[in-house]
Amino acid sequence: MGLAKRFEELGQRPALIFPDREPISYAELARRVAETAHQFGKAKKLVAVAAEATEHAVIAYLAALHGNHAVALLAPCKPEALDDFVADFSPDIVCRRVDDRWRHFVEADKPSGTLHPNLAVLLGTSGSTGKSQYVRLSATAIWANAEAIASYLELDPNDRAALILPFHYSYGLSILNSHLVAGASVYFPRCGASDAGFTDEMRAVCCTNISGVPYSFELMEQTGFRKRDLPALRFMTVAGGRMRKDLAETFAQHLSDRQARFFMMY
Repeated sequence: MGLAKRFEELGQRPALIFPDREPISYAELARRVAETAHQFGKAKKLVAVAAEATEHAVIAYLAALHGNHAVALLAPCKPEALDDFVADFSPDIVCRRVDDRWRHFVEADKPSGTLHPNLAVLLGTSGSTGKSQYVRLSATAIWANAEAIASYLELDPNDRAALILPFHYSYGLSILNSHLVAGASVYFPRCGASDAGFTDEMRAVCCTNISGVPYSFELMEQTGFRKRDLPALRFMTVAGGRMRKDLAETFAQHLSDRQARFFMMY
């Protein structure tokens, strides 16, 4: 999949949106993905990315896919996870924040290991104890999943997701990928679901959808999410675990009353 070319065709439509700055357009995203992929080189490499909620981490992830590399997405809140991955797997490139600056560390003299030609993404399993085990995914699987979700949710370029889940987590990653496939935009909120200002932020940036795990909805319920009006919201999704029946019914009815939809994906 020629990511940079595909993004370039979407021109000035917003792709990634962060608080207090101009949106990153698809044209700009295409340019930066292509530039970073060029820095990574042509030979297939193992790239480790601290998957923080920043443009730098997202672009490093997309650049690795664009360059047909294998990218491991690691929890940014656990530096030891990245350190363990480096110790265990000796990645060719490490992308992380050091001294408050985003950096790409390229192991130029490191002998390249053998990577399966179809290997594109490595995700840590949620049930791992001790050092994480990793699920291996091909680019074909990643984009087939994204396109299936985009089709089922009827995503279009006017949609805007609130990405409240980390994108090193498969559910959060699927939200990012499905919206990029649809030419939609992804907003990285300042507030979390537990913050009283979360709903105001969602309304201000016109998010059309919010996805979370069951605990996200418990937090939203505690902070009075349903008491505030979100005219742009057209659906919510929940996955990652079993949701309490009463809470699921409450949100489903709340959204139905506002001509919106509630998707339970677990």
